[in-house]
Amino acid sequence: MNVMIGRCFKEPTTKINSLNEEGSLVVIQGQISCLEILDLQDLQAFLLTFRITTDDTAPVFCKAYLSYTVRLKNPGDKSNENANALKAENRKKVLRKASRLKEGMIAMVRGEYTFDTVIKEMTVTVRDLMEV
Repeated sequence: MNVMIGRCFKEPTTKINSLNEEGSLVVIQGQISCLEILDLQDLQAFLLTFRITTDDTAPVFCKAYLSYTVRLKNPGDKSNENANALKAENRKKVLRKASRLKEGMIAMVRGEYTFDTVIKEMTVTVRDLMEV
């Protein structure tokens, strides 16, 4: 399995139709669809949104935040002079990483299962994602 986001994990998967405990850490597997990558420039992060589905269940909405923030050391430090260049470089790296995800890909996702108040449905906030 190829780690796309986060770390490798080995927990058993949960069937999508048996997800029910809000706030729990879950592992689901299925096909990625409805993939979108949004650049949240104010947060210096990309938001990846997609659905994971299997043939016999309704899709589960998933979201992942991939930060490209550059952490500055001390405000007057000379090493901070390149912060904008480092941020641009980090942004490109993170975008390349995010662009490796494709619709139709089979993936295993580990994350927190919670209610999203914006879209008004249960979602998985992705911590780790592996291509199967």
